[in-house]
Amino acid sequence: MFRKHCFKTNIRPANPILSIPRGTLASTMATFHLLTSDDFLLEISEPALKMSTMLKSALRLKEDPSDNVVSMQLLDSEIAKLVIQYCEEWNRDPSPVSSYKRLSRKEKTFFKNLQAQQVIRLLTAANLLDISRLYKNLCVFMNEQIFKRNNFTDVSYLFVRHSSVRFY
Repeated sequence: MFRKHCFKTNIRPANPILSIPRGTLASTMATFHLLTSDDFLLEISEPALKMSTMLKSALRLKEDPSDNVVSMQLLDSEIAKLVIQYCEEWNRDPSPVSSYKRLSRKEKTFFKNLQAQQVIRLLTAANLLDISRLYKNLCVFMNEQIFKRNNFTDVSYLFVRHSSVRFY
């Protein structure tokens, strides 16, 4: 009698993936910390960190694998936050624009909300950290902005004055 009652109920085992509360999957992934030049410790997820070839290499070459802090003394916290924000948003699709002519509306909005100095510093950081998607998409965005205004002196002035890396 008890057995019949158990089989009549529609109790199914819970799907282990669906039963995990929202946000728990993200917390089970490895997270790392970036130490900036102004001594801020910023958190970044593993997929976002892997968008940067330099950060991936720095992490692989660490002597202590349990240490999850990567020192980035060439970046200040303002630009590091923008880099992390971009990488967290687009880490599922690390490939850059294929045609080099069109950006998604979301990326255009992200770049348009930046000031000119931030765009140049973000481009320099993308080059330094070897984040190809960010670098190429910023170049496409700058190309669109330059040809829209037809003013090349502003861009050359920004590169010379505000670039944190000097090329000799």
